[in-house]
Amino acid sequence: RIVANLTLKVWKAYIDGVLVGTWTNGVNSVASTDFFPIQNSQFYVDDVSFDHQTYTLQNLNAMVSSINVGGNIASQQVTPTVKVLNAGVTAITSFDVDFNYNGTIYTQNVTGINLASLATYTVTMPSLNLAPGMNNVVATVYNVNGGAGDNNPNNDTLIEMINPIVPAPGKMVVGEEATGTWCQWCPRGAVFMDLYETKYQDFWAGIAVHNGDPMTVADYDTGIGSLIGGYPSALVDRMGDVDPSGMSSDFFTRLQTAPKATLLNGATWDPNTRVLNVSVRYTFSSGANGNYKSACVLTEDDVTGTGAGWSQSNAYAGGNNGVMGGYESLPSPVPAAQMVYDHVARAIAPSFTGQTGVVPSSTAVGDSYTANFTFTLPTTWDETQMHIVGMLIEPQGKIDNAGYTTIDGAVQNGY
Repeated sequence: RIVANLTLKVWKAYIDGVLVGTWTNGVNSVASTDFFPIQNSQFYVDDVSFDHQTYTLQNLNAMVSSINVGGNIASQQVTPTVKVLNAGVTAITSFDVDFNYNGTIYTQNVTGINLASLATYTVTMPSLNLAPGMNNVVATVYNVNGGAGDNNPNNDTLIEMINPIVPAPGKMVVGEEATGTWCQWCPRGAVFMDLYETKYQDFWAGIAVHNGDPMTVADYDTGIGSLIGGYPSALVDRMGDVDPSGMSSDFFTRLQTAPKATLLNGATWDPNTRVLNVSVRYTFSSGANGNYKSACVLTEDDVTGTGAGWSQSNAYAGGNNGVMGGYESLPSPVPAAQMVYDHVARAIAPSFTGQTGVVPSSTAVGDSYTANFTFTLPTTWDETQMHIVGMLIEPQGKIDNAGYTTIDGAVQNGY
């Protein structure tokens, strides 16, 4: 059952009488429904009915219209938001919101506003950590306009059920994006790499591998080029070539796959000689057999440049190919002066496939091994914007696990 309030633009979906989703919908029309059956299942659809009731706005009515928990991975620190809709005629000037999750009630007091009829106010709740398992999230709005009396208490509370994905202990997923400033569709790669960094930063190490432009690292470019079919492309733990917009399936699969070892990056950094020594320690949480290999990557954010090759070709200019993270509002090419490149691969050692010999052909639980790498950073690289990505590569070529730290973080870990 779908209940759509076309006045408030709030839609609710029920299955077997149980509310499974609430959302705000800017399209206030009903045209058709698409059903996508699970493979090898059957659906029978009959007795479809439609009815309409006139909705009348009440005098004072605050409504919780939607909840955004802010994440979907257990242990992740999130900042939930609650949308409160003025579903009445009278302007709302204040209210309180309770957010009840996992036995704790988080409260925000909102004052000094003037929320007009049918307008929405987004309340940012205190940060919290997602717990594993099925839990209810309950958001309640109350004390509207200083307790003047809400005319419809039935929509003051919204309940959603969440069951966050539980990551494998110590797992860090590596996303390698093949890109180039000459590639007109590559802004899509940049947008999704930034999205994953924002949403999954505790579990995601993003690397943008450039081709045919001033940021190209030849060894890395050649290595990833042998595994992809075009640009932009992405490899998630080197599982296989996917579009950057389609990394979710591989990401969540790998996030829940227990790695053979956890990694700790250490370093020493000399700002005078600009020599960076990196140690990657592999501590095995399960036994492993075969030729596991070690590698280390340096990336840099906020990379800019001038001259040929630094402007970004942009197929999304003008909006004819849809919305793409703001690139639809930029020209093609995007001038170098307006471009900032993130996650840029600066170096890979000793090679794309890694080196053998650090990890023996047979390991046991608790075994620990260390690989050492040395880099000399050009003065044009900003060490404060760099990350170290230590890798453990499986005999078949997939990335088993990674360690992801800033240079300062690695120095604090010790070399």
